[in-house]
Parts: sequence; C-alpha cells; structure tokens
Amino acid sequence: MGTENFGIVGLYISIQAFFGLMDFGLPITANRQVSILRANTGSHIEVARLIRAFEIIILIIALFGLLIMAVISPWLSANWLNPVSLSIGEITIALIMAGASAALRFPCAFYNNILFAFDRHFAPNFVTAMAAYLRVLIAVIFLIQFGPSLESFFLSQLIVNGVELIALQYLAWRKTVGVFFVSPDWQQFKKTIRLTLSLSLVSLTAFALSQIDKVILVKLLPLDQFGAYSVAFALAMGLLPLSYSIGNAVFPEFSRLKAKAITHELSEKLSKALRLTLLLVVPAAAFLITQNNGYEGLLGLFTNEAKTISLLLPVLAMGSLFQAFVVLPHAYRIAAGEVRYILWINSALITPYMIAVYFGTLHGGIIGACWAFMGLNFLNFIFHYYYLRANPLWVKNYVVLLLSMLTAIIIGFILANLSIFADNLWTRLGIALINILVILAGMYYFLLYGTKRT
Repeated sequence: MGTENFGIVGLYISIQAFFGLMDFGLPITANRQVSILRANTGSHIEVARLIRAFEIIILIIALFGLLIMAVISPWLSANWLNPVSLSIGEITIALIMAGASAALRFPCAFYNNILFAFDRHFAPNFVTAMAAYLRVLIAVIFLIQFGPSLESFFLSQLIVNGVELIALQYLAWRKTVGVFFVSPDWQQFKKTIRLTLSLSLVSLTAFALSQIDKVILVKLLPLDQFGAYSVAFALAMGLLPLSYSIGNAVFPEFSRLKAKAITHELSEKLSKALRLTLLLVVPAAAFLITQNNGYEGLLGLFTNEAKTISLLLPVLAMGSLFQAFVVLPHAYRIAAGEVRYILWINSALITPYMIAVYFGTLHGGIIGACWAFMGLNFLNFIFHYYYLRANPLWVKNYVVLLLSMLTAIIIGFILANLSIFADNLWTRLGIALINILVILAGMYYFLLYGTKRT
C-alpha cells in the first residue's frame, strides 16, 4: 500500500472516532450505573434489564452511523479529498467499507464496559488484544493474497471486527450476566439520561478536539503527506491504550467507592493506578520521544516517508503522553458524576486548537500541526493539574509522582530535538546516552522518593 492509501486508512481512524462521538457516553454511563446498582445489591434481573436497554440504543446508533457513511461517502470522495492517483470510485468504496467496519466495532466499547463493571478484565482485554493482533495479521495476509488494495485491507477489518463483536457479546451475556432473553428496563434507563446528556457533550467536544487536525490537514495537504501524518499520529497514539486499559480497570471501583464515600480505599486504588500508568507509559513514551534517529531505519523498511515520520513522531508522542496523564482524572470525575469541568476545558480549547492547526500548517507545514497537537494536550494537562491542586487526595497521589516523571521526559524531549542539529554520529550518540540517563533518573526518583512521598 502506498502513502496515499495510508491517508485513506487515516480517515478510517477518523471514521471510528466519528462513531465514538455517536455513543453519547452510553458505554461509560452503563459501566457506572451497573457498578452502582451492583454495589447497592441490585438483583441479577434488574441489572440484566438495564443492560438490555442500553444495548438496544447502542445497536440502533450503529445502524444509523452506517447509513450516514453510505450516504456521504460519494460526496467526500468527490469534493473534500485531494487524491493523487486513486480514483473517486475506489475511494468511495473504501469509505463505505470503512464505515461498515467501524459500525461493527462500535458496540464493542459497550460490551467491554459491561464486562468491566462486573470486574471481568482479562477476558475482554484478551479478546481486544487478539483482535488488534489479527487486524494486522489478517490485513497482511489479505494484502499479499489479493493484492495491496484498499478493498483487501478493509475486507480484513470487516471480518476481524465482526468476530470481535460476537465474542464480546457472548462474554457479556452468556458468561457474565447469565441471561439473555430479558426485556429492557426503560425506567432505570431514564434515570441516567441527565448524565448521558452531559457525557454526550463531553464526547462531542472530545471528538472535535481529536479530529480538527485531520479535517484541516486533509484539505490543506496532498493525500500522501496526510498519509505520513496519519502514520506518525497512529504510532504516537499507541501510548493511550496503555493508560486507557488502567482507567477502564479502575473506573468501576471508583464508581462504587465514590457511591459509598470510602475515601481511604479510593486513595489506595488511585495510587496503584497512577504508579502502574507511569511504569507502563513512560518507558514507551521515552523511546518514541528521544530515539527518533534509531527507528527511522526501521520505518524505512515500510514507507518512503520514514524521515518525515521520524521528525513528526517525537512531537506527537509528547502530546500523546500529556493526554495519557489525564485519563485517570477523567475517570475519577466521571465516576463521581462531575463532568462539567471536563466539558468546560474541552470547549475552551476547541477554537484555539483550530486556529493553531490551520496557521501552524500554513506557515510550518505538517510539523506545525504536530506542535499544535502537543500544545493542546499540554494545556489540557495544565488545566487538570491546576484544578486538582486543591484536592489533597490528588496532590498526594498525582502531582508529586507525575511532575517527577514529566520533568525527565521534557528534558529528554528537548535533547532529542537538539540531536537534529548534531553534525556527526558521536555527538548524536552522546545526546542519546544523556537522554537514557535522564529517563532512568526520573524512574529512580519515581520508584524511591516518589513512592515514599505517597
């Protein structure tokens, strides 16, 4: 697949985000309400009927989203994209297949959240991980067997996403809830409408923040350059599943403990979740941010845009790291039913980010958009830090450990960018060594001094 095809794959990621926007916060709301209902000793049938009500709405939304994609794909192909060699017909078919694939995957988040609410984490995470692995493996097989076309790629995604959906639905109903043929409890569902509406607004603003750059760049840049950005962005976003998996795991506990006002146990859960987030995310982030000269050769095996991607990736990875560090605060506030502040932050950042991406791209090219993305997530992190500074629970578990690690990462990031101006190999190796030592110092501070402070 050429770089232009990667641009269409980048749009597929945006289409998935579009479907995520349409969930209106229902998966998270279902997780929270099921957790609270179980904590309040709700009966097995009551829980099942509440889940059924949420499920019906989710499936209707998935079908509606598929219909929208089928209608707008021809217009997008002819009027919005800037193809170089692909035909409008090829792009239209690819976008419709991408919409169908996203529609199949859309309910998976709901079933995952139901399983998390029942404290079942291994099975859904195993299915999700295997599906992610198979999406790559089956895609490679199809591309080799049927040719490197968009149709081959999206056919592989359709098959894997369908299998993932069936597996998660089976785990949620047959292996967890235990009953399947129950009627929906619309009265219980109505009690969640206020929170659902609030989360839908959060989803709307989060979608705008996550897709503004794609919408602007796909219009300003040729499709091959947008493809390079899409590859770098997808690699940088690989940090987020590490933090989201932890946030998903602790969210039901946060909901139950907040409902019962058990502060001490909540503090312990938060401290463990934060430590695990740092230990998983920081090493991966440090590699992406500081070792761009090292992985440029590896990227060169797969694309002709390896140099461009290696320049974009450290900046995008730094932004992704800031984003990973606000996952736990989000989970905590949503578990408490307090989403107003998240909505306020997201709304305040949309217009500045749009302006930054547009003018950054006009005057600095793709790298300007990357710096805008990093700036957005840095401001988001600062706003959350400022708000949480008055909460003793978060000052104890969040601020001390987080700032110790971010200091090391930021220094490494600065050094990594200085290595671009190095005029010989030995200077670059020396800078890379200093990067590694700085990161190790941060980890040492975190594991020893930071642990004592908490």
